[in-house]
Amino acid sequence: MVSSWVLDADESIPVLAHKRARALAHFMYYRAREKMREFDPVSSIELMSPTALLLIPAEKESLIPSYMDAVKATYERAQPPKNMIVPPIRHFEMYREPWLSKSADVAINWFKQHL
Repeated sequence: MVSSWVLDADESIPVLAHKRARALAHFMYYRAREKMREFDPVSSIELMSPTALLLIPAEKESLIPSYMDAVKATYERAQPPKNMIVPPIRHFEMYREPWLSKSADVAINWFKQHL
């Protein structure tokens, strides 16, 4: 593997830099995935309390397995003040109207009350 980091006679410095950048990006991608698997918001929610918590999870989330189970468990273990609004949508629908405005209004009202 070391040879891929060495400049060959037919390579230029930009080619070597590109190889190194790709290797670093590959490493960072898998490292980030590993860290995401280690993250457990349910077990650490007590560290946040009594900070106000607003959760707005999409009911039909399909990107992350057992997502709603983790969200519900996090909400149940959190201390007040807390609120959870569950729109009947999929993940990316939250970023389009009318759900974008609806969730923003809920968040604005929550922040006005708790900040």
